[in-house]
Amino acid sequence: MNEGCRIRFDRNGEIWLVSKKFMSGAFGEVFRLVNKNNETRVMKMEARISPEEAQHHICRLKVESLVLKSMNEVEGFPKLFHCGRTKSHNYIVMEHLGPDLSRIRRSLPRKRFTIHTAMRISADVLKRLEALHLSGWIYRDVKPQNFAIGIGEKSSTVYILDFGMTRRAREKERRAAPVAGTFRYISLRTNSYKEQSYRDDLESWIYMTIELVAGKLPWSSCATIELYPLITDMKNYGRHRAGRKELFAAFPSQFEEIFDIILKLG
Repeated sequence: MNEGCRIRFDRNGEIWLVSKKFMSGAFGEVFRLVNKNNETRVMKMEARISPEEAQHHICRLKVESLVLKSMNEVEGFPKLFHCGRTKSHNYIVMEHLGPDLSRIRRSLPRKRFTIHTAMRISADVLKRLEALHLSGWIYRDVKPQNFAIGIGEKSSTVYILDFGMTRRAREKERRAAPVAGTFRYISLRTNSYKEQSYRDDLESWIYMTIELVAGKLPWSSCATIELYPLITDMKNYGRHRAGRKELFAAFPSQFEEIFDIILKLG
């Protein structure tokens, strides 16, 4: 789809103009739409797959539309306006949001938030995860890039976005499960091919919060797949007394207690 293309989502609906392509990758493309009133939306598109391929691959936008429909009136979740498909693509149209937390952090002079701001953001992120968990969903990809602020009067609201990795909680765990999420933030259990649960989202939330405050995680420099075992070792070290002191050096002591509670969850 090219910039300048005009779109109408139903026969009598208004016309939207594709004004910018935000990104393009293996999972599809993201565009900004604008109407005659200068209102904006975001449209995500992914190529449709055959029924045979669907047996082995999850349609990420189908999952995302299901989650957004179930959370459409909940604070901090983008509003879903349209979803559907063409002969070649699936698409969803959703609320246009501001920059993500990773981008905001990197724009700061010290590349990190103050402890006060980080705690407020972290509390909002936890509320989004709580709402998702109460609806029976496990997010499975908690990281700063997947949380953004709103625009205009909603600029003080932290939003959760990108639900392509989200899955329903299983009543019975599999003996082994594929690793899902971003390796820097996933839980130690997920590193070990364990079935993810609500607890794993919360452990990832802890790692994300540490990065917001400290500007980086102890294993942030381990960027290649060859160094992933080192990340596992460092997460293990963070469970011991000395490692935990290093991990939470910039935090109130209560955060170590919160980490303990999370690790004891089922």
